[in-house]
Amino acid sequence: MTADEIIANLTRLYANCSSYSDSGAVTTTGDAPDPGIKFKTYFVRPAKFRFEWTSYRGRQVFDILWSDGVTTHAFHFGQLKECQSLGFAIAGATGISFGSARNVSALLMAEIGAGTRNPLHLIDLSVLREEQMHGRLCCVIQGHHTSDSLCTELWIDKANFVLRRISESYLISVSQQQETYAELQSSSGSRHQHRRRSASPLTPKKFCTVADYLDVVIDAPIDDSVFTYTPD
Repeated sequence: MTADEIIANLTRLYANCSSYSDSGAVTTTGDAPDPGIKFKTYFVRPAKFRFEWTSYRGRQVFDILWSDGVTTHAFHFGQLKECQSLGFAIAGATGISFGSARNVSALLMAEIGAGTRNPLHLIDLSVLREEQMHGRLCCVIQGHHTSDSLCTELWIDKANFVLRRISESYLISVSQQQETYAELQSSSGSRHQHRRRSASPLTPKKFCTVADYLDVVIDAPIDDSVFTYTPD
């Protein structure tokens, strides 16, 4: 089976499933190593969605966004807000979740994937090898996005076409880093730490994120209570 055929099967699986859930983790290596995050995803078609993640940047921080299919809310940096759309909420969480808020949601909902950097927009696809991942035999697909030449690799389950891992390389410009520091400085409890970091000269940074998708369940019932949340 070719890389294009494998991606086509992956696309059909996620676009047509009635529900989806997972748990997973993202780790980061390279010029900007990070302790990473742990995350969980829940989805019921057409638009009930929940994505939550815990980060470990000096202290454990819990963030979440959710939609009951009508309204969307986000709880970031200890602040609760209503979002203008689910797509807007996911876009706002993409950077701070190392892309994990976007990757699977873009596969599940076409309106989220349109115009974003996601697995469906890879070009120059090729099958690198077959490899065991989380106890499953996977085809490893390589490609890159039109906006850059940096490599993305997907581990796709050979038996059922479930996405098991994404490895993405990034090059972050100085201006992008400055924007990130400004956002972090404006958040509660992080001013001192990030002002100290930003005092050092900034240079472009190349790093790699690896997102592992565990406990993937497709087409199983998910209770409506999952798509509501009340902060403590």
